[in-house]
Amino acid sequence: MIEPAGHAGKKRLSNKAIVLIACAVFAIPCVPLLVLTQGVMPQIEAERQRIVCADHLERLARIFVDSQSQGANPPRSGPAMFLAWRKDRTRIDEGVEWMLLCPNDPGAADAEKRETRALYDSVDLDHPAPGLCSYAVRDFAKFPLAASKDAAEPIAVCLHHAETLLVRGVAVVAYSDGRAAFVGYEELGISEGSELIVGPRSKSAVLRMMTFGDARER
Repeated sequence: MIEPAGHAGKKRLSNKAIVLIACAVFAIPCVPLLVLTQGVMPQIEAERQRIVCADHLERLARIFVDSQSQGANPPRSGPAMFLAWRKDRTRIDEGVEWMLLCPNDPGAADAEKRETRALYDSVDLDHPAPGLCSYAVRDFAKFPLAASKDAAEPIAVCLHHAETLLVRGVAVVAYSDGRAAFVGYEELGISEGSELIVGPRSKSAVLRMMTFGDARER
């Protein structure tokens, strides 16, 4: 028996509808997974970058502790302290410039390039070029460390990170006891959402002690 064209059309339409419904049913569980993946993956990458940055600052803090224990001269203020260690190669060797850079710093120099490494050899420590060090470092001239070694004091900070769902904290701070930590607004002494800048204009007692060695505030 030959079915009327209209009936056949309805049958074909029904088959297509069944296929679409089946696809939708199988796709529904994937939607939250896709949303979750798109939302979490950037968070994971941001957290990875912050952990790498914290590792760099902790390494630098440990070098600072070692230098002070050996009776080093009063430390230079700002990134010049770290850059001097690389320039004279007393504490940072060539090829280890990555230690001075945050992976989330858009202005960081490419330390893999030979011409960039040469800049570290000739850096003007009184006016260090931006990009060679991602970190703001304590102004030791205005804010010398306390004579007592009982309390750890902040010596450097990175402001190239936003707070994530995985780990709270808007800055990575290195301390005079050789450690680095994620620090939030409360620990910085400012209200949530406050501007994160270093230098005299900062409302944070911690960030006020830091400098990039030039007019930059972040």
